[in-house]
Amino acid sequence: MALPGDETILAAMTDSRTASDAVTIRRATDDDTELVIVGRLRFLCDVRGLTPDGLSDEFLTANRRFIERTHGRSFHSWLATTDRDVVGIVTLVIFDAPPRPEERRDADGRPLYESLGFVDEPGWMNRYA
Repeated sequence: MALPGDETILAAMTDSRTASDAVTIRRATDDDTELVIVGRLRFLCDVRGLTPDGLSDEFLTANRRFIERTHGRSFHSWLATTDRDVVGIVTLVIFDAPPRPEERRDADGRPLYESLGFVDEPGWMNRYA
């Protein structure tokens, strides 16, 4: 089984760059959803030694639904591109977790580093967008 969109997208995810190709990192948009889906599935195949044929239709459908439902909310991706290709993808999944015994959290359940003054800078990751 081919990954969804393989025919049209895999050409964009090649490693045909040259030393002179400048790489740009940009935040993935809703228009990039197919690239994000295929990039994630190809990554899973690569790091787990799987082939696309080893991925069930149920798994592919569940991944597509998850990414379409969460992309831009708790699922954020950035693409590394050249003038010709998408050469990399990174995704950050943000989720809240209840405190664990080994973690120190403040009375509001925030990680201790936040209550000690660490503040993330809003928009910091978007400087590449």
